[in-house]
Amino acid sequence: DSDPTRILKNTKKVLETNPVTRDKNIPMMMTEYASGTFFEWDREHANLGRAIITFDLQGQLLQDPDCYFSQFWNTINVYEGDNSVFNALYRDNTLTSVGKALWIWGNYLEDEMLSTTSSDMVKCFATRTPGKTLNVFLVNRDTIEHHVQLEILNEETISSKGTKWVFTGTSLGDQHPGWTESGNIRLKSNKLHDILDPYSINMYSFKLGE
Repeated sequence: DSDPTRILKNTKKVLETNPVTRDKNIPMMMTEYASGTFFEWDREHANLGRAIITFDLQGQLLQDPDCYFSQFWNTINVYEGDNSVFNALYRDNTLTSVGKALWIWGNYLEDEMLSTTSSDMVKCFATRTPGKTLNVFLVNRDTIEHHVQLEILNEETISSKGTKWVFTGTSLGDQHPGWTESGNIRLKSNKLHDILDPYSINMYSFKLGE
């Protein structure tokens, strides 16, 4: 399911219909999510395509106010071969492609998630620490490049200068995608025009003033 929050919404509805749990604001956890389903298509190794799915799923869970905690399945699944779609780590404990996607969230997640809008093929996430940093992620889930306009609202102290980083590879099947600094960027009237590579995660990082 490309929307991991659906089960949270359905569970919340069930809790609200029960007189014992109604209005209790019970925290919900999403455990053992992954970019696989145990069907035959999961016999391929972890790759760029699965990494983008993993990043997208984790972003949606972080963005959902009903999700108190999320847990990827798994670091190393002993029942699967090395570099399985369910493994964040290789047997030698280095990061697989899906592990690298989780590493991006682990390193660049700020104190709070922000409201964003997305298109069908380009997903947007944003996270900030007030007075310090704003990181915006544009995930191109398509096999073609996309021309985009990023507009940042209600951030009066944002620096116009920022840095762009890109996570991508040679193809969706690339088992060793890279995370590279793409260069400096600049906002004009809090807007930025850019071209997103096919199957890529693009991060735009800006400093925030007090």
